[in-house]
Amino acid sequence: MSITHTRMIKHLPKYERTNKLIVEILRAIAIELDQLTVDTEQNYSELFIDTAIRALSIHERDLGIQNTVLTDKQRRELIMAHYRATLEQTTDETIKNVAAAFSNGEVEINPTDVDGMFEIKFVGLVGIPDNMQGLMDTLDVILPAHLGVIYTYIFNTWNDISHKTWSELEAYTWDELLTEDVS
Repeated sequence: MSITHTRMIKHLPKYERTNKLIVEILRAIAIELDQLTVDTEQNYSELFIDTAIRALSIHERDLGIQNTVLTDKQRRELIMAHYRATLEQTTDETIKNVAAAFSNGEVEINPTDVDGMFEIKFVGLVGIPDNMQGLMDTLDVILPAHLGVIYTYIFNTWNDISHKTWSELEAYTWDELLTEDVS
């Protein structure tokens, strides 16, 4: 017996609670109401990019994103970055927001010594962001053609992990030591 069915039975007069026909009708109604609740929750989650699954293809179509084989998380990052890029003027803050959408972390936009060139430094995570190609493609769309970008990543150095012993680090590969937080 579902919670919905139990609650509906409790609303009946006591003499009707034992009527098999009414109890079965309420059981069928409860099944439908429970399914309606599940469907409503699923549809509600589709309204938000952070939780959508089926609606991602609609956003991609509307934004003109050609979906290659990406995970849902990468698709969400790409969609959010496109929305941020198309709804805002291209400024340092816009570029920072778009890059942060892909890295799930903090980024810095730094000028360089070369005119028309700036650096995007990923300071909120160690290693290369998961969907770096998606970020580069998005920035190619939103940046004026005369601007160039240098991407800077943070990796662990020997100094970052020197406080660890070899036995503590033997569970990691060399790539993991470079790109993961092992502190």
